[in-house]
Amino acid sequence: MGNARCGYTAIAYPESIPQDWEIALNKLPFGYCYALHDRDVDEYGELKKPHMHFFFQGVPEKTLIKYIWDNLGVQYGEYVRSISGMFEYLTHENNPDKFHYPRDIIQFSAKWCQEAFDMKYVPHRDTDAEIYALIKERNILEYFVLQD
Repeated sequence: MGNARCGYTAIAYPESIPQDWEIALNKLPFGYCYALHDRDVDEYGELKKPHMHFFFQGVPEKTLIKYIWDNLGVQYGEYVRSISGMFEYLTHENNPDKFHYPRDIIQFSAKWCQEAFDMKYVPHRDTDAEIYALIKERNILEYFVLQD
């Protein structure tokens, strides 16, 4: 993905989101997904205020960003440069210091394009751990042996 924008993310608090938000967001020309984070804790172990993370599959122009903000009561938003990173953030699956949400908490809109997502999403792999396990398992002592 590099520096290319591949989507947009926004954070909103449930009590600030208008009742008809789903109707409004379904008018967007692209799909979105979201997850409710209601088990996050701060550095003191106190439960944080529940909030929703949204990920939009499109790269919206300023007028659509304003539309999203207006129809969600958004507190923060930014362009996304990594789809896999965004999904890892929705679940915290690669952050040992945060609550790990199951993947099935992610809700998808009707316009969500799973095929486009599958083509861009690369699941996280702990390559270093895999390499170290291989070195240990095979007792590899020379770099050229590892390359082979």
